[in-house]
Parts: sequence; C-alpha cells; structure tokens
Amino acid sequence: MKPQFELFDRREFLGVVSKTAAIVGLSTVTASSKAAEQANATNPFAYDIAPFQKTDPKLLSHVEVARWRAPYKEAKRLAVGPDDQLYLCAGNYVSRVNAEGVSGLEIALPEPARCVAVSREGTIFVGLRDHIELFDAKGKRRGSWDSPGKKSWFTGLAVGENEIFAAD
Repeated sequence: MKPQFELFDRREFLGVVSKTAAIVGLSTVTASSKAAEQANATNPFAYDIAPFQKTDPKLLSHVEVARWRAPYKEAKRLAVGPDDQLYLCAGNYVSRVNAEGVSGLEIALPEPARCVAVSREGTIFVGLRDHIELFDAKGKRRGSWDSPGKKSWFTGLAVGENEIFAAD
C-alpha cells in the first residue's frame, strides 16, 4: 500500500488541482456577480439626499431678483457699500456695480486684490497681498497702509464704526 502522500503522481495532482481551481473560480465569479447585482440594487453606502431637496418656505429669507455678468471674469471677492452698491474684486480691478448690473466705477490696481470693504462714508479699503490701499468714493487713491510684516497675506477686511479689521 502506498503512503497517503504518494496517491497521485505529479501529472494527476496537477490535473486534479486545475479542475478544482476552475470549479472554485467559476463559483466565485457567479457568487461575486450575484453580490454585485444585489449591491447595485441596494447600496448601503449610497447618500440619499431626497429628504433634503425640499426646503421649508419659512427658512427662505432671500429671493433672486436679478442676474447679470460681472465686469471681469473670475470675480471672487465682494463687499456691499452704501446705497447697496456691490464692489467686486477680479484680478487687478475693483468694480462698483449697481443692482441692475451696471458698472459705475473701476479702480485699477498694481496687483490682484485679495479683499475689499467699504465704509458708510464711501471710503474703499482694498487689501492687496501685503498692504491696504485706500480710495475715496470716486475711486481716487487717498493713500496706503504699509505692510505689517514680511509674511503678511491679507484675506479679509471689515469696517466698523471707528475701526478697520484685517484678516491675515
């Protein structure tokens, strides 16, 4: 009687192993395709936003009244000034636009504007990368505030009653 490990020669062993692998592979493919069908039917990780698509009308406080194009592409920074004028920063320009989208003022800057704020009196504060420029209501330059440091990078301005707040 042969010992148990000598029941098959090499050729028989490889034949049995390849048939077994084919059967296991076929059943795995069948099982995984069934699992994929079930996963597509009910995805446990799907993010369902249906409950959020309806907004309670009591929560709406603003309504779009007009739509118009900004004077320059990629207007990214804005502020609301006196008489609801909108101040838009785009590249090296600050533009004042009224509610109908008509541009009334344009200020050219030596470098891109990073932020803007407007006081009640109409003084326009424009934050450049490392300093702040001041303009009157007609767009005439009135001065600038020096950089507070080498690594300054202004990102926001806010005007209070007697103060100017700058985010760096």
